[in-house]
Amino acid sequence: DKFKIDNHKAHLHVERALIVKKFNSLKPHHADLQAFKDMLPIYMEVSPVGACNHRCTFCSVDYIGYKSIFLDPDVYSQSIADAKGHLGLKSVMFAGEGEPLLHKEIDKFLKINHSSQIESSFTTNGVLLSPNRFDDILPYTKWLKISCNAGTPEAYKSIHNAGPDDFRKLWDNLEKAVSYVKNNKLETTIGIQTLLLPENSNTLHQLASRAKSIGLSYLVIKPYSQHLSSNNTQHSNIDYSSYLDLQKDLEVYSDESFEVVFRI
Repeated sequence: DKFKIDNHKAHLHVERALIVKKFNSLKPHHADLQAFKDMLPIYMEVSPVGACNHRCTFCSVDYIGYKSIFLDPDVYSQSIADAKGHLGLKSVMFAGEGEPLLHKEIDKFLKINHSSQIESSFTTNGVLLSPNRFDDILPYTKWLKISCNAGTPEAYKSIHNAGPDDFRKLWDNLEKAVSYVKNNKLETTIGIQTLLLPENSNTLHQLASRAKSIGLSYLVIKPYSQHLSSNNTQHSNIDYSSYLDLQKDLEVYSDESFEVVFRI
């Protein structure tokens, strides 16, 4: 797993890990403020939008209600200045309650991070990653993890509750994004993440094959976890024992340029 997707990252931040270990060994009344500041997070997930253009059958935040709340770039800028200057923040992933690319000013967030030497990344369904937005997004993004939960248009539309043309739009966007990254010699990594569900298990070979053929870097397949507050319960009791053979079946797609990460 060269992208360190299915593992901790502690070995990449030894100094911070040792500070946390030291802090946790102190008795509460001996823990001073500076020691606490030293152990604060270096990575933050930001939800710039509450709304989403899909209604996935497994959505864990459906209970929030997909509210059309948009984070103000000026508020974000001040928060990042504080987080960088006082707390040592190093990276931000835009994801969270809704689809981050619904924010029409997302480029401002990326440029705020860039000017503060903070890395940016996305988890997104990718349908709104149209080529006319590449210049404002891809050069400022370390990685994009695309949530695509089926390998066929029919299964995708059903699981994502997506528009009839969204599957085609997504793959057209991704193919062009891979070319843009290559042509501009960017270090941006683009990959796919999918939840293993009974409805998509027979489409994962198609998903892996398509992802590899257009030049994506990886496919992550992960089990579903039921959120305690979610309104959706249809996937709450999946027996994954019958799907374990898929790991070996899908490993055939892995090589030096493409990796399948099967999260048991």
